Amino acid sequence: DVCSSDLVDLDGSITPVDSRLALRYVNGMEELSPTAKYVADANRSGDISTFDAEYILKMYTGLV
Repeated sequence: DVCSSDLVDLDGSITPVDSRLALRYVNGMEELSPTAKYVADANRSGDISTFDAEYILKMYTGLV
C-alpha cells in the first residue's frame, strides 16, 4: 500500500493530482522521479498503469 506520506507529487497528501500524474506518466506526458515512480506503482506490480491511477483515486475517495 501507498502510505499518506509517499505520494506521486510528494506533497504528503493523496489527491486527484497524484492520479493525474500517474496517468500522464503512462501516456508519456510526464517524467517522474524514482521516488515518485515507486509510489505511483500503487499496486506494486512493478509497472505504472491506469490501474495504479484508479487505485490512487480510490484511496482519495476512501474506497480502499
